[in-house]
This record gives sequence, structure tokens and C-alpha cells, in this order.
Amino acid sequence: PYLRLVQLFVEVQRFEDAVVALEEMNHGEEDAERRSMNYMMAAELYRTKLDMPEDAIGFYNKALDQAPHKLEAFRAVDEILTRAKNWKRLEENYLQMVKRVRGNEALANVEFMLYKNLGEIYRSRLQSPDYAISAYQLAVKIKPTDVPVHEILADLYERMGKVDQAIEEHRGLIVAQPGRIESYRTLFRLFNDHKQYDKAWCMAGILSLLKQANEQEQNFHRQSRAV
Repeated sequence: PYLRLVQLFVEVQRFEDAVVALEEMNHGEEDAERRSMNYMMAAELYRTKLDMPEDAIGFYNKALDQAPHKLEAFRAVDEILTRAKNWKRLEENYLQMVKRVRGNEALANVEFMLYKNLGEIYRSRLQSPDYAISAYQLAVKIKPTDVPVHEILADLYERMGKVDQAIEEHRGLIVAQPGRIESYRTLFRLFNDHKQYDKAWCMAGILSLLKQANEQEQNFHRQSRAV
């Protein structure tokens, strides 16, 4: 009877009453999937019919509490808050979603993407590089061979003055991609800047061997060899 009532309320554009009816349906509903679907319907009514997208977020979260795999609900939350540029609330929702999926092997890819996207929120939206590093570190624990995340970590470490960590990231990137010229070049610069000249000479030598050395690297390699 409640479902028919919901349909009637929608037909006469009494959308808030339809939401109340959906919530009443859930009071007696034992199946988590159906409860999630009802909350999704309520969220969509708030978002599309009542044009109150930020009020819809609470219902999307209730849907996710019942069924964390309902990623369309989280995508809607992400879209609403990104459009509103409400980065702090977006961060909070990502952290809430991480708690739902953490340790669930079936949702490991989802957990990885959550950490990766959370890292980007910290890095480019909230200007919190330390938190960004933590998020990306958690991402690569799940997918240790993900090159783009290691590239971002290498850049963040260097920007934060964490030279040893930046060097290790670039070494790892070279293992994954032996022809990675930009990592050899970055290592040359880091070693040279921090007076590790033997290691800088090795990097300059590799770049020369690969015929990718610029003028500075070529000169360094020749002069150091001459000495």
C-alpha cells in the first residue's frame, strides 16, 4: 500500500509526502537492499523534483549505510558537493564512505579509488599536502603498482622537502618503467642539489647513454669524469 501511496503523491507532485511514505515503508522493511532502494528514491525526489540537492545527501548516505556497493548513490553525493565546491563536506563524505568499505575485499577497488580521490581533494582543493600524502599512501597499499599514484607521491614528497622519500618513489618508478627519462632527470637534480655528486654523475651518465641528457647533464658528466 505504501508504494502505491508514493506513486500517488508523485503523480500529484506532493514530493515531500512521497518521501515521508518511503521512510514509513522502511520502518517495516527487513531487506537492506530494498531499504537502500527506498532511500535512493527519496534522495532522487529531493534532488530532481524538489531541487534541493544538498538535502538529498542525507538520503543518499542512508542508502549507502544499507548497501555500500550502491556506488551510484556516492557518485551523486560527489557530484552535488563538487558542483557546490563544498570541499570540506566532500572530504567528510569520502571519509564516511571509506569506513563503509574498508577491509571489504569485494570492494577493494572502490576503497582504492576513494583514497585516490580523497588525496586529490586534499592536494588540489583543501591545499593539505600532508593529508594528501597519507591518502595516496593508503591507496598504494591497496594497489602497489599503480604508477600515477606513485608519480603524485613523488611530486608531493619533493614539494614537502621529503627528499629521501621522493628519491625512493622515483627509483620505484624506474623499476616499473626503465625508460622513464623524467625520473632519471629528477634524480639527477635531487642528487646534485643535495651534494650527492657520485649519484648525480650516475644519473647524468645514464641520460647520456640514452642520448637524453641536456646540456647541464652532459657537462656535469664530462667534468666529473675528467676530475
